[in-house]
Amino acid sequence: MSVTASKYDFGPVALFRTRHVTVTTFGMLVGLGFFVALMHFWFYLGYRQVALHDASLVFFGLLISLAAPVGAYSMARLLDLPRLIRGEVTLAQFFRIPGFALWGGLLLGMAVIYILSRANGWNPLVMFDGVVFGLPLAQAIGRLGCLNYGCCHGRPHPKGRGIRYHDPETKVLRLNGALAGVPLYPTQIYSSLANVGIYLILLAVALVPDSPTPGLVTALYLLMYGTKRLALELLRGEWPRTNILGLSLWQWFSLGFIAAGALLLGNLEPGLLRAVLPSVGSGLSLARNCFPITAAMTLGFTAIYALQGRTIGSW
Repeated sequence: MSVTASKYDFGPVALFRTRHVTVTTFGMLVGLGFFVALMHFWFYLGYRQVALHDASLVFFGLLISLAAPVGAYSMARLLDLPRLIRGEVTLAQFFRIPGFALWGGLLLGMAVIYILSRANGWNPLVMFDGVVFGLPLAQAIGRLGCLNYGCCHGRPHPKGRGIRYHDPETKVLRLNGALAGVPLYPTQIYSSLANVGIYLILLAVALVPDSPTPGLVTALYLLMYGTKRLALELLRGEWPRTNILGLSLWQWFSLGFIAAGALLLGNLEPGLLRAVLPSVGSGLSLARNCFPITAAMTLGFTAIYALQGRTIGSW
């Protein structure tokens, strides 16, 4: 069964545009995902009644909101270096390509979480648990943005089933116009659904009345997300593809996540949360108190992903 195209395939790529600026649907959905993840983080810390200084938490959230897009953009530029070396783009054009690689944001974000936790005397595993608690739901929302934007798409389906793109502003057709109308594996939909499933499992584990061992939520996320991405890469077909020893770069990262999750799971020890009774009220209270600063951070985060130049695909 094929998914047919509307005027905009999967919604308008540009929500609205002025003479010099375009606001993309993709960026708005990524921003919504960030808001969801950060609100989950506040709720989790309040639910587990983790005593942390408010100012430190705000600083933590601010750095994460910067680290994720900076890491994602840096990874995308690194993967695009061959185009610069071959002379396909100028240096100015190279830095003006609004590309983001999820793995770059994940890796830099995790590094920042660990460094800040150690610097402030926080249990890094508790902080990681809070961050990854709502992350799969945020990623599910973000993948709908990918579906709209035409990135992270699948390879052509051999039996003519799948989704098709016709809008020339979608990334898939900007990079490879020959794929117009070609049925592709709907990897964005697969990924979004799988992320929802991961979220529901983490939700059940994170909110059990008996506090889980710190790091359990993180270990499960690493294992499940790494496995999901490792398998899904078999159907992905977006350009460029960086392959090493028969596996894509993202599959190697996925194997790293699986290994890290297994190692963490095998070395968990009951921690400081065991004696603390969880409180939904405390979780909602902290999330409510942090709503204004979260909204402000989300505006900045969304702007990074949503704003492009007069034409899609360039700042």
